[in-house]
Amino acid sequence: MHLTVVLNATDRGFTVKAPPGRAAVAGDSRGSLAAQQDALTVLRRQVAQLQGMAARNAKDKVLSQQISRRLTAATAQLAASESEHASSRKAINAQENHKRWTQF
Repeated sequence: MHLTVVLNATDRGFTVKAPPGRAAVAGDSRGSLAAQQDALTVLRRQVAQLQGMAARNAKDKVLSQQISRRLTAATAQLAASESEHASSRKAINAQENHKRWTQF
């Protein structure tokens, strides 16, 4: 699944364009966390698939190098996405806690 991030001048955050059949959500919401979690699941599956390919094709030097490069790139992308997800989760939790405490 590919998610597209579009900056929206009217909102404080960003808008995530989901694939057809799924609703797009605002940047500062639980829905955006769910969309990020879906993207992380796809990336984790891709990394696992590439690791399996690397193990199966360890004897083929050319193919092994290509898979290794793709695996390195996918792992870096996964790490960046995980850190972005963690910071978004912390920000949303902090925002919700702030709302909860300022209701009174």
